[in-house]
Amino acid sequence: MLMQFLSSLLPTLTPDNTKIHLAQHNGIEHPMDVYLAGDFDEWQSWQSRKNFECRYVIGLVECCR
Repeated sequence: MLMQFLSSLLPTLTPDNTKIHLAQHNGIEHPMDVYLAGDFDEWQSWQSRKNFECRYVIGLVECCR
């Protein structure tokens, strides 16, 4: 349903050229707190670049505790 909605806004967006990234609590820090502190790039940098080699990357961040 999310992809259908986003594709209606941006027709070139397809499941084959898009990664949906879900940032969630890692047991220590909440991603929204890290983002607001300006440290999000470092926080998620352990992930390989290969995971993000898509034309589009959609980031969803958990914000509730």
